[in-house]
Amino acid sequence: MYLSKASMSDRFDRRVAERQPAERADPSAEGFPYRDVASYLDYNAERFTERFDANSYLSLLRALDEYDLAQDAPSDAAALAGYEGDALVVSFTGDWHFPPEGGEEIADALEGGAGAVAHRVIESEYGHDAFLVEPDRVGPPVRTLLERGASAVTTETERDVTPDYPRVCTGLLPDA
Repeated sequence: MYLSKASMSDRFDRRVAERQPAERADPSAEGFPYRDVASYLDYNAERFTERFDANSYLSLLRALDEYDLAQDAPSDAAALAGYEGDALVVSFTGDWHFPPEGGEEIADALEGGAGAVAHRVIESEYGHDAFLVEPDRVGPPVRTLLERGASAVTTETERDVTPDYPRVCTGLLPDA
C-alpha cells in the first residue's frame, strides 16, 4: 500500500469502520475502535493472499532488495550511461517510495547515453500505485515514447516544464 498521506487522510481519516473484523487476534486491541483504514488493510491483505503465492512474493521481494544496478560499475550513473536507447522516466508526486527526485537522478544518469531522455512528473495522490490506479495518466507519455521517441515527450510539453525539474514535464500529453 503506497497511497499518499493526503489520500489516506481523505479516504479514511479517523473514521470507525462499519464492519467489524471476524476476529481480533491482538488482545491489546480490545477497547479500541476498529477504524476504516484497518478494515481496508485487512481486506486487501486477505485478497492479496488469495491472489499471490507467498513464496513467489518472497522471491520477488528478495530480488528487489538484493538487485544492485552498479554491481559491475563504479556507480548507478556509470551503469546507466551505457544505455543507448531513448528513455522515459515517470514519477508521481505522491510516491513516498520512489519520489520525483529519484526519478530525476535516474534521468540525469541516462543523459550519458546516446538516446533522448524525458522525465515526466505526474501529479497524483495515489503514490506508487498511481500507474495502476490512473493508467490514463501514464498511457499518453508512454505512447508518445513508443511512437515518436523520448525527444517528442519533452518537446511537446515544454510549456509544462517546472523550474524545480528542468527536464521534467508535468500534466498529460495530447493524444497522438
